[in-house]
Amino acid sequence: MKSNTDTNTLTSLLKHVSIALGVILLLAITFFYVVLPFATRKGKVVTVPDLKGMTVDEASEFLKGTDLRFQVTDSSYNSSLAPLTVMEQYPSALSRVKIDRSIHLILNAKNPPTVEYPDLTSSSFEFAQKQLESLDLKIGEIHYTPDIAHNAVLESSVNGQSIRAGQRVSKGTVIDFVVGISKDSFPIPDFTRMPLDEVEAYLLGMNLTLQAIHYVEDATKDGKFIKKQLPSPGNIVRSGDKIELWVTRKD
Repeated sequence: MKSNTDTNTLTSLLKHVSIALGVILLLAITFFYVVLPFATRKGKVVTVPDLKGMTVDEASEFLKGTDLRFQVTDSSYNSSLAPLTVMEQYPSALSRVKIDRSIHLILNAKNPPTVEYPDLTSSSFEFAQKQLESLDLKIGEIHYTPDIAHNAVLESSVNGQSIRAGQRVSKGTVIDFVVGISKDSFPIPDFTRMPLDEVEAYLLGMNLTLQAIHYVEDATKDGKFIKKQLPSPGNIVRSGDKIELWVTRKD
């Protein structure tokens, strides 16, 4: 027969074991449902904003008070954007990420890189256009002068100073041309994708008449750019001929 002392000892042991298990269970619940979520902020996500087009200062100000951070990881260059403008971001806009996530930014370089100016003397004006476009250089004023080398580039200059092949120039630099033109007939250049005001200057220099402008609605473009022309590029025209242009514009 068991004594009262044995019974009390067993009861006390079971009581202490129950208390210990209860404490362990309470600690486990507290850790998994309070401490761990607080430390990792599990389940808390935010939507990534669209920072492209902002300057780095604007992006920094925009993210103040949010649960996101940013860091600049690289730079590139686009002459149509202001220096230190956000060109790309990762994660992309509207992505869902955990709070305190860093957004990696690629900025437009503060100082434009330089490129080697190609040898365009005696090349066709259309070839010169494509070369400059590929190098992120811009076409400025076009001066036409009578010459046997019709539609050929006779001279290149920057701010009135002649520029030679192999010279280093910054991307985005505006290049002026002197182009030869026949007195009688010549092929019309390709004006597509060029701004309307530049094309009007070219037509004036070639003594061509702008007969009509047809506007085409295009919500993706700012400004007025040539979408189509008549006569088509390369067709032979004479001084005084009439030209029609189809021009994009926002509604």
